[in-house]
Amino acid sequence: MTNPFGEEKLEKPKLLLHSCCGPCSTAVIERLIGTYSITVFFYNPNIDDPEEYEKRRDTQVAFLNQLNENSIYGDRVEFIE
Repeated sequence: MTNPFGEEKLEKPKLLLHSCCGPCSTAVIERLIGTYSITVFFYNPNIDDPEEYEKRRDTQVAFLNQLNENSIYGDRVEFIE
């Protein structure tokens, strides 16, 4: 991120964003990616079916991979579980 005068590179503030599934986080991430250095923390203890948990996690990861691949400014979103 550069300041308005383009003189120096400023570090973005870091943001840890909790996500319970991919669709819930998409709009938030797309709005914040230019302002924050985002790490998505995937966690949902309410899902007791392992297949459902994996499906939601995989959807989140697929969205982030696509977002990172298509980033024109080099912004990347990290993922932790």
